[in-house]
Formats: sequence, structure tokens, C-alpha cells
Amino acid sequence: MAALQGVILATRREDGCRRCVVSANSGEPMRLRYLETWETEESLRHHLQSEQFERLARLMESALEAPRIEFTLPAGRRGLEYALEARGAAMASEPSSASQRY
Repeated sequence: MAALQGVILATRREDGCRRCVVSANSGEPMRLRYLETWETEESLRHHLQSEQFERLARLMESALEAPRIEFTLPAGRRGLEYALEARGAAMASEPSSASQRY
């Protein structure tokens, strides 16, 4: 949880981040909900390419149960699929991206 707190604090300092929180459901204490709220889609897409998100991705991969991930924008909510799509599109345009997992 301390590693996740570090990611949250760093994400909150990024330009365009309005909110970054993690919570647990009392019925499923091991299942986390991670929520980020962004001013613009451009800010979120920039974040998805950041070291902070890379750290979050590594934490998710090592979790016993995958957290629920939500990104809120003025136009609506997005989930983990959006992050994977955005990162995949950016990575496809980079020649050295084939060796990266996330």
C-alpha cells in the first residue's frame, strides 16, 4: 500500500490531475478501486505515458487481485481498456516499443 500511496501522491502533482484516490469496498477489502480525474483527455494521455503510470502498471501486475481502474474526464469515464489502448497506440509509433509489456 505504501508503494501505491507514492504513485497517488506523484499523480496528484501532475498537470491536469484533479483527483487521484484509492478505496476498498468493506465487502471485498482486498479488492481496490483506483480513480483518477483529469481536466482534459490530453492530460490523461500524457499521464498514461508517464513513469507514474508505469509504476502503477507494475503494481497492478503484482497484485493478488486486479484493482478496478477508472479515469474520469469531462466527457465521461474510461477504464483500464482505455489506458491499454492509449499506451498501445503510443508504443506502436515508437521503434523500441516492441520489447515493452505495458
